[in-house]
Amino acid sequence: MIEQNPELIAGRYQRVERIGQGGMGRVWRALDQHLFGREIAVKEILFPPGMEDDDRAALLRRFIGEARAAVTLSHPGIITIHDVVEHDGAPVIVMELVRGQSLAATIRSGGRLPVRRVAEIGAAVLDALAEAHRARIVHRDIKPDNVLLTKDRVVLTDFGIAHLADATTKLSHSGTVIGTPHYMPPEQLEGKRPTPANDLWALGATLYHAVEGHPPFDADGLHALAVAVFTRPHRPALHAGPLAPVLDALLTKDPEQRVSAGEAAEMLAAVLRSSAPDPRAAAGRGHRPEPASPNTPDPRETPVPSAGTAVCAHPAARPGEPPRTQPGTPAPNRLGPPAPGT
Repeated sequence: MIEQNPELIAGRYQRVERIGQGGMGRVWRALDQHLFGREIAVKEILFPPGMEDDDRAALLRRFIGEARAAVTLSHPGIITIHDVVEHDGAPVIVMELVRGQSLAATIRSGGRLPVRRVAEIGAAVLDALAEAHRARIVHRDIKPDNVLLTKDRVVLTDFGIAHLADATTKLSHSGTVIGTPHYMPPEQLEGKRPTPANDLWALGATLYHAVEGHPPFDADGLHALAVAVFTRPHRPALHAGPLAPVLDALLTKDPEQRVSAGEAAEMLAAVLRSSAPDPRAAAGRGHRPEPASPNTPDPRETPVPSAGTAVCAHPAARPGEPPRTQPGTPAPNRLGPPAPGT
């Protein structure tokens, strides 16, 4: 969608073309008129309809403060945020334009990815998360939609959107979870204070989806899904091969017992050492996509984080690793539920 007679945002950012939309916002390709028309991406955050003016103002202040903290992050695996401004009473994030495809879109178009490629993605995201965690920033919304793949980068986007989702839920008193709980750890569904361990679980669920072609937990309805996350082991990984122990360690229900980022990085490095590159992937030959799980979350219902539109440089291919089942027993129920997400 091309913007007609575009109004400048903050007196400098000109929207040109809408390239994505999700539950939490719209993403535009735009031009920075103060920097000689440099191409950028702007993400307009959408507040839920019917929100009280006082709640909207409080949410705006909170979000802009938290989003500006992400501006300080500088890492090739984290999308660069140039500015955070207000426009028409809502926050707008100005960021680099990443020309690539999300991991979610890659899985949808090509099916599950080879074990080695998933391990590479996991190692890159872990490195980016280590930088954020050192700055005391927890992403809280790691999922395939928020991992962008380009020719030579794996880029994590949408820092701060989960904070907005949480605040919106509390302010609206709707009890609605914004985003998808398929990648949320038990402690986050329970509403506990976020820690870096949250991101490690979400990364495990994301890598599981990438190598298996579906999320680790599935159920009909939010309540049933939350119960599954709290009380049941994740579905056995059939295609993960040497990656399966990493997934098990990341998807440990008790955050105190969950693997650390450093330990997970060592495990992924071992997987990469033990698995030779797939020549089919290097040659660019894909495979027939596997049928999606009927309960896989609809990408239209989750935030669209990516600002890029180019095709992915890493087509999916069957890994060919031997099937592996995961023993696993359910952890005790610790119950005392999205979105460049969006």
